[in-house]
Order: sequence, then structure tokens, then C-alpha cells
Amino acid sequence: MIMPTNMMPANDPMRSGSAQVAGTGGAVVLSLSETEALCTRAARGAGLDWGHAEEAGRAAAWLARQGVPACAPMLRCLQMQPLQLPDPQPGRWAGRAVLCPLRSGAALADHALLPEGLRDAGLTLETVALPVLLLPFIAQAALLRGTAIKVTAGDVALLLGPDGAGGDAGAMGALAEHAAADVTLCARTEKFAAGQPVAAHSLPATPLPVWQTLDALALRATVPASKSSLAGAGGTGSDND
Repeated sequence: MIMPTNMMPANDPMRSGSAQVAGTGGAVVLSLSETEALCTRAARGAGLDWGHAEEAGRAAAWLARQGVPACAPMLRCLQMQPLQLPDPQPGRWAGRAVLCPLRSGAALADHALLPEGLRDAGLTLETVALPVLLLPFIAQAALLRGTAIKVTAGDVALLLGPDGAGGDAGAMGALAEHAAADVTLCARTEKFAAGQPVAAHSLPATPLPVWQTLDALALRATVPASKSSLAGAGGTGSDND
């Protein structure tokens, strides 16, 4: 008999889902590693391949490190899948419909130093869903290029420095309210002082229903226990010398 998840110890290796985290006001606070692991597995459970799922987890952790709630927009994005992959063209990327911020972001980082990527004249990505999820990939592109990148989406504008660390947390939080927007990127050539301290942010709270729904998606990427799998688990002989 398999013990119900809510009766298992938090560190029980037979547990199939995440342990519930203590919180207040119907919300939980996840560590950066918990955020990354949860969103990676949820993205895989939602149908993304493992490569893009891992990118999704890293993107969520990057946003959480800036103090920006990442799990709620990530869940909305996963619930909208499948979304379009852009057709990289010089100066403008577009798809037949709304662009996926995760796939578009990964492509943006891959093209950071290529002609189809960010040029001095700028780059516009048309109708990106949940554009806040694009920011970690833009920061990665800035780091690869060694230049700051100005990001404009709707009524929000912010600057990501060449260190790939982040930008104005208030502007990023405002961008998280946008369901979709055209995103324009422009490389900045002015020099930035090296070694600037990175501002510390409190980890954002995640509403309990969001956490539970992501956890349910993550469970789709697991294999349910069966008599055959349990029968083959563990050692069959003695390990005594």
C-alpha cells in the first residue's frame, strides 16, 4: 500500500510531489533552488522539452532573485502552451501568433552575437506573452555582449546592465502585470562601473493555489509507483563484508 502524500515525512524518498511549505496568508515562500526545481519540472509536465524546461526553471529563479514573483507568470505561460517560436529576422522577430517568452528568450540568448540577434539598430519581438519571463534571457544576452540593454514593453522601460544581474525591481514588477506586449531591445554603449554591489531583495511569496497547480503539473513528469517498480527497488542481497 502506498502511503498518501500528506501522511509522508517531508524527506521521504517515496514522496511523488513537493512537500507543502509553511506560509502565511495563503502563500508560500520558496527558496531559489525550490523555485528553479519546481518550475523546471512543471514546464516539463506542461509539454516543454527538457532543454526549454531547464531554461524555464533558471529564468524563474533569476526573477525571484530580483524580488519579482515568478511562479504566477510561469504558470500562466505553461497553461497557454503551445505558443509560437519566433522567426529570427534582422531587426524584428515575429510569429504567426503570440510568441512564447521561454522559447523566444532561449533563441534570443543563442542569437546574442549573431546578425539576426540584437544589433545596434535595435530589435523588436512582436506580441510576446508574459514579457516579464523574457527578462532573464535579455540579461543573459547583455552579459554575453558585454553591453547594457534597454528594454521597452508597453508603458514599461528598464535597463539591464552588462553584468547580467538585473535592473529596476519596480519596473520589472510592473512588467509582470502585462499579459502580452511588443518588446523592443536597444543596446547601450555607455560605460558602466564594474563591481557595483547587487541590491538584495526579499524572496517573493507565491500564492498557495499557484504552488499547488505547478506541483500538479510537475507530477506529470513523474512515473507513478507500481508493483513492478516497487518490486525492483532496493538491493536484493546483503552488503555485509
